[in-house]
Amino acid sequence: MIEIYCVGGFNEVGKNCVAVKVDDEVVIFDMGLQMDKYIRYTEEERETEIIDLSSKKLTELGIVPDLNTIRPWLSKVVAIVPTHAHLDHMGALPFLADKCQSKVFCTPYTKAVIDIINSDNNFHMETPILAIEQNKPYAISERLSIELVNVTHSVPQSAIAVLHTPYGQIVYTNDFKLDDEPVLGKVTNYARLEALGNQGKVRCLLLDSINAEHDEQTPSEATARAMLKEVLLEDEKSDRNKVIMVTTFSSHIARLKTIMEFGRKLHREVVFIGRSLRRYIAAAEQIGLVQFQQESRVLSFKNKIQKMFKKIEKDKGKYLVICTGHQGEPQSVLSKIVDGIYKFRFEKGDKIIFSCRTIPAPVNIKNREVLEKKLKKTKAVIIKDIHVSGHGSKHDQKRLIELLRPHYIIPSHAPEKMVKPVEALGREMGYKPEQVRLMKDGKSLVIE
Repeated sequence: MIEIYCVGGFNEVGKNCVAVKVDDEVVIFDMGLQMDKYIRYTEEERETEIIDLSSKKLTELGIVPDLNTIRPWLSKVVAIVPTHAHLDHMGALPFLADKCQSKVFCTPYTKAVIDIINSDNNFHMETPILAIEQNKPYAISERLSIELVNVTHSVPQSAIAVLHTPYGQIVYTNDFKLDDEPVLGKVTNYARLEALGNQGKVRCLLLDSINAEHDEQTPSEATARAMLKEVLLEDEKSDRNKVIMVTTFSSHIARLKTIMEFGRKLHREVVFIGRSLRRYIAAAEQIGLVQFQQESRVLSFKNKIQKMFKKIEKDKGKYLVICTGHQGEPQSVLSKIVDGIYKFRFEKGDKIIFSCRTIPAPVNIKNREVLEKKLKKTKAVIIKDIHVSGHGSKHDQKRLIELLRPHYIIPSHAPEKMVKPVEALGREMGYKPEQVRLMKDGKSLVIE
């Protein structure tokens, strides 16, 4: 018997966690943070001497998944499988993983990011973390194996996790998009997904449905590259004596690669500034994915950042800066500039590019509004929404369902209102109402 229990990520965006019980063994997919709550809590507590990051406190605040809901299962956990290196999928591992007395299985890049986060924050995890090769089944017990099938997303080495059981496969797809022109890494392993579908044993597909309401194919990262080329290269003459500053997701190594390459074409020195940028770049360099520091600088310490801004201010046209602050985070580099913590003045004609969209959560919307209001006073040119999503839309979802042909579909990664269009998609594809299951945290599906 298989039981799929929705621990987190079904009432809200974030805090992703699903437990799958196969007879007397349990596999947990993802252990993520609720980022809005985590940022708000750590910002509010920053002035205190010690921030309480105990699992009890974080669970009470709704920052991490509530493993108390599966307490009887914890001693039966044989594997924890974070599918990729985003904090809403693996950020709770330092606080919760040791409750399971198991092992973490993930891709090399995800492991590198977890290790750096633990080191930077002095988090101590007893739980071993094993990096496994993608596209090959890996035995986690005598009866179960896990397979991380490579898929495109906005962070390197993202995976569709396949749990092989004696009763068939459970496929977990948080997060994915089907990008046939990725800027970095391989295309999705369609052949393997189709082979799984042809076997006819996919019992349930947990489907990333955050973009379910968009009736389209999510644009390729190549589209974002073309957008960046336009805003960075076409005004080269008018930008000649002005600073160019770009902010985007620190984990989006493909996007950072594009920005850096265009910076080199502009004959500018590229400087990455911010702690989260350093972490994700260091992880990518550690596994040989990129070598940014051979052609750029990466700074995260306050005194070095301030010295760098003094140099930039003397010769603005020489530099392209990539920094944190895309969501208006109060402690980000961009916010610290406009708040006067870093001594650097934007002037008329300086260019600030937001290669992102505002994540639609109240704290992010408010923070971005505050930041943009301050930036507008500087008379700098502000360019927004130079971005494509990392999540599949309706056409991506349909294509994945056609490849895998699951018996059940559980829309995931968002509350019911956002994933409800998957019901209509299921009907369109011939699924019965009982085969597309809209879930909430604390609910489960039993498959006999």
